[in-house]
Amino acid sequence: MGSSIGIDKIAQNDLIKLAIGLDKKTTTLTRAYFEAHDMAVVFEEIKQQVGLPFVVKAPHQGSSIGVSFVKKDSVEDFEKAVKQCLFIREVSENEWNSVDKHEFIQRMANLDEGIGLPVSLNGGVVYHPVELLEKLNECFDKEQKVVQLISMNSEDAVLIEGFVKGQEFSCGVIQTPDCESVALPPTEIIANVEVFDFKAKYQSSATRKKIPVDTSLENNQKIQHDVKATFDALKFGVCTRIDGFLTPEGKVILHDPNTIPGMSPTSLIFKQMAEIGMNVTDAITYFIRQSIRERIRVGKNTFKFQKLLNQLDQAIAQRLEDMPSRKKVAVVFGGYSPENQEESYVKARKVFGKLAASKEYLPVPVFVTADGQKHQLPLNLMFKEFAEDVVKLLDGSVHPLIVSTRENAEKITLHFTGKLLESVQKIENYAGLDFGVVCGEDLSCDLPVLHEF
Repeated sequence: MGSSIGIDKIAQNDLIKLAIGLDKKTTTLTRAYFEAHDMAVVFEEIKQQVGLPFVVKAPHQGSSIGVSFVKKDSVEDFEKAVKQCLFIREVSENEWNSVDKHEFIQRMANLDEGIGLPVSLNGGVVYHPVELLEKLNECFDKEQKVVQLISMNSEDAVLIEGFVKGQEFSCGVIQTPDCESVALPPTEIIANVEVFDFKAKYQSSATRKKIPVDTSLENNQKIQHDVKATFDALKFGVCTRIDGFLTPEGKVILHDPNTIPGMSPTSLIFKQMAEIGMNVTDAITYFIRQSIRERIRVGKNTFKFQKLLNQLDQAIAQRLEDMPSRKKVAVVFGGYSPENQEESYVKARKVFGKLAASKEYLPVPVFVTADGQKHQLPLNLMFKEFAEDVVKLLDGSVHPLIVSTRENAEKITLHFTGKLLESVQKIENYAGLDFGVVCGEDLSCDLPVLHEF
């Protein structure tokens, strides 16, 4: 049920408003109304309801697919934005004759740039890019001036929301082993683009992330309170990432809960779970374990899943018991210049991830500063975006919100890792470590080299 709500942006707005209040200007525009009325009149009605600028969204898509931003007082821009989010694409003869046709078809087939396949064309259905190329050539050879392509999975309506000015954030909510919800530290999204669309979300260079949001402790707590209340009220389970804005006046405006967060290297949920002491392997184990627990909670084949849950919990406990016998590997990075630090950090994160996912090794990150001092790092510092973010935290400082979040999540951390997150420690040597992986060319360590990595 939570995922049904999570994939319906119109229903989300209604339910969040009932749960915690929602001070946001929104309206819905159906495809039938859009096509039956004068475009200029419809545009004026929308501006009266939500103002300008505004965002147009396809209400049943994920990963920021079907999102368009109308900034100018332009009927043409409005029409183009709505059609994009309804997955309708009109191709003129002039456009077709002026583009690289193969590249155009490729963009059309990609949902992040086009409307995807299959599409309806002149009453027929086209399934393959090569077929679409041939059909379009046929249409324009017959002197058809405009061809309309409509996705076979087009939307019946679009959601329109007034533009919100504020700090954009994303905050995950997970559960204790007994299904009590816990809000993770919210992440501020600092975008170098106008719209946080598919490309911006999955190209890390387009955005910067800060944990927690660069605001007061009270505002961060307010974000956590509202996302947790939404998680509980909308009957979400396992893990949900809820996005929103913090306005300059301190109002929290939520939108777009995601009940299946992304699993890419840049996904925010891994960064947030690292702040309570869980690496990627721990997080994925959590997703599996808690999904089984949720099946029991909602009465789905309870006996079978309880047996499966018991087996998995025993395996997790055994893994934790075997952890001290693993070979400890120093993952050494840093260096004598910011450039070396950044370059070595990229390599160190990859090595750390591989070692953490193995059965044999236990990675121990070690950062070497420009003056040669060695710092043993907690795992959360291996999930920052840049080495400069690590350097800022070498003094061992921890934001008060993260401290309280770790306390709230203690049952989760202990169940999946067996220990609470440690702090930064200065070390003199590599005593107690078995191997080393040196990730920077200007670094060295007096340990046997682990050749596997």
